[in-house]
Amino acid sequence: SNKMVIRLLHPFIILLLGSVSVHPFTLNPINRKDVVLFDSDRSDVQIFDNVFPPEKCKKLHQLAVDHADRCESSFVNRFSSNRKTPLEECLHQVLKELGDDTTPFIEYWARDEYMNIDLHCDIDERELENEGLLRYPHKSHVLYLEINSHGPTCVFPSQRGGWSSQESAELMIIPAVQGRLLVFDGNMMHAVPKPPHRWLLTKEQQEVVDKEEELEYEDEEYYDDYDEEAEFEVERSVILFNTWTERPPLDVLPDTSNNLIPDGIEIVGDYDFFTEIDNDIGEKELRCNPRISWTQNLLDGKGDNNSEEKSPLTISLMGKKSRRIFPDKCATLIGCREKISTAVRSDRDSSSIFIDRAEIDVE
Repeated sequence: SNKMVIRLLHPFIILLLGSVSVHPFTLNPINRKDVVLFDSDRSDVQIFDNVFPPEKCKKLHQLAVDHADRCESSFVNRFSSNRKTPLEECLHQVLKELGDDTTPFIEYWARDEYMNIDLHCDIDERELENEGLLRYPHKSHVLYLEINSHGPTCVFPSQRGGWSSQESAELMIIPAVQGRLLVFDGNMMHAVPKPPHRWLLTKEQQEVVDKEEELEYEDEEYYDDYDEEAEFEVERSVILFNTWTERPPLDVLPDTSNNLIPDGIEIVGDYDFFTEIDNDIGEKELRCNPRISWTQNLLDGKGDNNSEEKSPLTISLMGKKSRRIFPDKCATLIGCREKISTAVRSDRDSSSIFIDRAEIDVE
């Protein structure tokens, strides 16, 4: 198929587009004891507000939807002389405002539905499948655009490259807020629980939620087949983008609307999309606010659990053992139910809560 041809030629496409090597290529064996975690000079989680004003968020949302219609995900070489789409130029400018003038590759994709995403860290999935190696991005970013549900992104800064069993862990809870930018190290474990209090549910309550999600998915498939023009309210529109040092993930291609596929490769079917919306929006029109006008959303520390009533948390881990590292599909911890429940339902304030490893069976 045409997709297979493109995948086979992926390394040559990267060479033709230009490659800039800045940091050593990080390949981590899946055996936990051999994992060499990414040596970042900044291990904290940063949350910035007022990165984009509402009117630009709306335009970015439209570009993100347009991109998602033609590509599952794309990459761009920031320093290539090839033309960037307005969306790519926008992400490039955001990185410059963050002080990243060196990391060459941006991998990006969009999502406008609030859905449950199990705990994971981003990886080069094809690298794991082909070579059994875990390779992580340099930095991960979430840019929040159109928000009607504040379902949070949850980050575990101490859990890197997979889940490890330890006595306690810090849980950072960051609500979705329009114009907000979340930045964290690319090997940090993160998730989007839906409903927000999902990890606090009992086994019986979880089974009910699973059934509801199954029915909801069936309904979505029905309406997609019934009316392709049906409009649904945007729940939680985000652009997710990772920066990569040596090369982008395998199987991720440039945005085909840029006409950057090398000559001699015929693009048909899924790749035959040439959008007009990008051409109608100028580069300056989508520039982010200057860094000086961003406001940092400081984490509200919720303290320890010593004097609080504790409840179990059951956190599902994404993927097979080779990806999650942890032998079990779920991690069980305990923490203050009231603090966690309040934090995950917040519509703006981010929180940091320390939780402990559970020594009890969860029913």
